[in-house]
Amino acid sequence: MPAHKGFATVIVVVISFLISLSIYVIAQAPWISQSFARDKVLSSLDKSCRELNREEYSSETGDTMMRLPSLSQRLGLSPAFGEEVTLYLICADKSTKNTYFVSSLGNVSLKEIVPIPYRVKVEQSENTIDKISKTTNWISFTNPQKTFTLMLPPKWKQTSTFSDPFYRKFFFGGPEGTLEVLYGSGLGGGCENWSKIQIKTQSINACYLTETDNSESIGASTIYQDQGFSISAKINAPYKENEKIIKDIFASIDLIGIEKFN
Repeated sequence: MPAHKGFATVIVVVISFLISLSIYVIAQAPWISQSFARDKVLSSLDKSCRELNREEYSSETGDTMMRLPSLSQRLGLSPAFGEEVTLYLICADKSTKNTYFVSSLGNVSLKEIVPIPYRVKVEQSENTIDKISKTTNWISFTNPQKTFTLMLPPKWKQTSTFSDPFYRKFFFGGPEGTLEVLYGSGLGGGCENWSKIQIKTQSINACYLTETDNSESIGASTIYQDQGFSISAKINAPYKENEKIIKDIFASIDLIGIEKFN
């Protein structure tokens, strides 16, 4: 009699296991289409988000990213059990490349967020840097690593440089203010009210700030060939007059290469 009870217990355990396994397979089986998964992701987005048009973004992405474990990753599942969807989005003025995992039951989980450059078309009748060099005799500067070039007004000069295994920074200064160009890996920053500023070939994210001493500053960032670039400037008084010079320096900056870091 006890042997029969033990055998029955085994049968119950096996049946329970098979039922659980069946539910698990059904829930994660790849029985959904890419269009279904895409629609589920779009319907789950915040109202402040919209999908970018192809002309509005660059597919180049940087090292700075946020990786979030999806449900499939937390359970150790293969991405084959469902559908992955990649969207280029702008949410509250922040542009990102987002990858989602959608299970067969329509559950959406965010796998990865990668910041991307957001393009704004700027019409220019004449190249700004050519106009600057023709009218003011500004000095051309290219850093030794050949990652960027810019034009400096008369009386401006490079004041110092700093580097470590992850990034390199160049400092410039003159009567109108100071400028820092920083590039490397792991760069990022926040701003309550993002705006735009023009560099030589594109318009990039910028933040305009008034400091506690009433001085004004500009901070901007972008990604070029997988490398983050951050450009910041502090404007000396008189601010309105000198802001134009600082913006002309920004407009002369051209990103031309990258430097590999350890």
